[in-house]
Amino acid sequence: FNSYKLKDKLIKVSFKDKCKKIPLTPIITPNSILIRYFRGSFGSPEKINEFLEKIENIKERIIIPLACFIRDENDLSNFENTYRKTKDDLFDFNELNQLEKYAIKTNKTILLINQLPKSPIPSRYEKLAFALAKYQKTAIAKYSIGSSRPLRLLFNAKYDAIIAGDIIDFALGYVISKLRRIPNFNDVRDPYLDFFTRSLKLNKLLLRIFINKAKKVFYAYEYLKHEYQIDKNKAVYLPNGAFLEWLSQLNDRKYNYDLCYAGGFISNLNDFFVLIKNFHKELNYKISMLWIGLNKEQKIKIQKIIEEEGMNESIKIIEAIPHSQLRYYISKCKIGLSLKTIGGGGKEFDYAALGLPCIRLIKKGREGDDLPWVIKVSNFEEMKQVIKRLLQDDNYYKDLSLKAIESIKNFFNLNKISKILVEEIFLCNVT
Repeated sequence: FNSYKLKDKLIKVSFKDKCKKIPLTPIITPNSILIRYFRGSFGSPEKINEFLEKIENIKERIIIPLACFIRDENDLSNFENTYRKTKDDLFDFNELNQLEKYAIKTNKTILLINQLPKSPIPSRYEKLAFALAKYQKTAIAKYSIGSSRPLRLLFNAKYDAIIAGDIIDFALGYVISKLRRIPNFNDVRDPYLDFFTRSLKLNKLLLRIFINKAKKVFYAYEYLKHEYQIDKNKAVYLPNGAFLEWLSQLNDRKYNYDLCYAGGFISNLNDFFVLIKNFHKELNYKISMLWIGLNKEQKIKIQKIIEEEGMNESIKIIEAIPHSQLRYYISKCKIGLSLKTIGGGGKEFDYAALGLPCIRLIKKGREGDDLPWVIKVSNFEEMKQVIKRLLQDDNYYKDLSLKAIESIKNFFNLNKISKILVEEIFLCNVT
């Protein structure tokens, strides 16, 4: 065993025998070891020992975004069993090679209580959590009702503020804030009637009681402010965004695909296939699309349908990929698609950072905000006409592409959005 002393606590670590086949980056805290996989860029046993020596005297709170906890032999065994699933995590840190970039020293910690979706695509909360750590030195500790994390963590661990992101969590966040005298904030990213349907009557009751029992309420789209009946004096516009590092130049772009859809399964699959077939019939042009985010079972099922429909040359499917790789694949496409009909989503901003105009399928009452690079359509026939114009009218396409990139530069970037969040929370806390 190797022993390391940190914050007057003695922690015993045994990596040499147990972990030498697993590339690990450990962070020592008073109570546990945080371990994060870094895709081979950091993690041999020799470098682990070197890393431990370097961080031994760091006194500030330290996090690694999307890390996992290794507290004992059982945790280590569980990590080994899930290693294959963990190795292609949401963010790729290959480009980072300095200690201060691996170990992000944070000044504040926000508790996020939210029912995070089990999605193969990186969620908006996960991207924002990374942005808060990287740009604002603020850590996000996540808790979900029904998760394996003990409830006592909500009451024992140190937090500077609470954000609740689900209707039932608005109530929990409010109760904890009163018991611990920590300011609480609510956040709405999605329309509750579509997502939070465990008990509609209970949801409406909890929503009416607790939505405005917070210092501020952040909302991602204008229509959500009305749907959730947010107090206008507490409402703060906090849209989704993209990383500035994603910004792309259009001059030397080479496109492999006409369309890109990053978002998992499409419920109106038949209508979409008809659109692609009609393109071929009417224009004698085989439109190409890259479809990103299906899980393994969905991919097998959809691939079979694609083969039966004779569309192998038109549609390529890629399973869930790390967020950093998403950038590469989207950049090979010309037009982004938003097909969930709930008023937009986080991928519209990823498209924009890479200069892709986006077509958003909408339904009445859920049109979403007007964005300079997004064209709204009500059905697949309208979508077909917009795709046709974007592919045939270079000036129209370039105008929307430039508007997309400028929009990310000027406002819709996670650097600026995370700054707004931190300022609203901690200035509000002071006042």
